[in-house]
Amino acid sequence: MPGAIKQFWPLFPIYVPPWIRGEKELEDRGVLCSRSFLKASDIVIIGSREQLDAWIRDNYWLHDASAVWIEPLPGDTLPSAISLTLQFQVAGGYIAGEQRTIRTVELAAQKVHAYELCGTYHPEHCAEGVNSFDTDIGIGFEIDVPGLLRIAASCFEVKSTVDVNEAVPEWLSDRSFTVFLSDGLLPTPHDWLNDFQRLGYDVVWRYYAGDDRSPEAVPRAEYSGWFVQKRTRLAAHTGGIFFGHCKRHEGGHSLTIEKNDPQCNDLWQAAGNILSLIEGVQIHCGNATVSAEALREHLAMILSTRNSGTEQVDEL
Repeated sequence: MPGAIKQFWPLFPIYVPPWIRGEKELEDRGVLCSRSFLKASDIVIIGSREQLDAWIRDNYWLHDASAVWIEPLPGDTLPSAISLTLQFQVAGGYIAGEQRTIRTVELAAQKVHAYELCGTYHPEHCAEGVNSFDTDIGIGFEIDVPGLLRIAASCFEVKSTVDVNEAVPEWLSDRSFTVFLSDGLLPTPHDWLNDFQRLGYDVVWRYYAGDDRSPEAVPRAEYSGWFVQKRTRLAAHTGGIFFGHCKRHEGGHSLTIEKNDPQCNDLWQAAGNILSLIEGVQIHCGNATVSAEALREHLAMILSTRNSGTEQVDEL
C-alpha cells in the first residue's frame, strides 16, 4: 500500500463493533459469552426464551447478518417447519485483501405457529440484528431482511455452525470515491469550473438547495459541504455532485466526491476523470485502493450501465 494511503487511510475510520473485534479482546473485557451453542458437530435444540437470547448473544446479536436462504418464504399456508441460513462476519477486517471470518449458521424452526414478512426479502441485505420475543406457545424472533421477518415456533434447531476464513473481496462504490493529493495539486474552485467547461459542461458552485455562487465565495483549500451543479438543473434538484470531504493534511489534501443528483452521473464521472489525471493521485473507492486507470474504467462502466437502463446496486 502506498505510503500516503497507509498514513491517511481510512480517511474516515471504520467503526468496528465489539462483536467483531476478536475473541481475545472480548475475553479480556469479560464480554465473550459461552460457546456452548457453537459446536458445528452438534444439533442444538433451543426451546426457551433464555436459551434463544443466549444463542443470539453468542452469535454477536447477528448484527450485519444476511439471511441468504429462507425456505419456504411466507405465503398463504403456514408451514410446519422453516429452514434458514444466516451468514455474518465475526472477525477480521473490511478492506479488500484483508482476512476475515464468515460464520454460516443453518437454523430450523419446528412446529411453526406464526410466520410473516412485512416488506421485501433480499438475501444480500445486512440485518441490524435479531430480537427475540415471547409467544403464548413457544418462542420467536424477528430480523430485518430488509422487511421485518417474524417467526414463532415451539423450538429452533441449530443444525450447524461453520466459520470460514477468507480474503475480503473487493467492491467499488457507485456513489463516491476519495483521493489523496500532494501539496499544491488540489484543484481550486476556479480550476473546477474551467475543467468542466473544457469538457463541455456549464456548471456552477452552490450550497444545498441554494442559488449559484461565484467561485470567489468558495473556500480555496477546504470546500467541504459545497456542490457543483449543472446550471440547467439548479431549479430541478437541490444538490449536484457533493464535495463531502475536503481536508488539509500534512503533505496534501484528501477529497471525497459523492454523487448527489441521479441526473449527474456524467458530471461525477467527469470529476473522477479530472482527478485521476493528476500526477501521483492515490484513490480509494469502496473498500479498495485503485489505480487511476481502474477508477476511470469503473466510472465508465457505471455511466454505461445507467445509460443502458440497467440500475446497478451499490453496496454501501
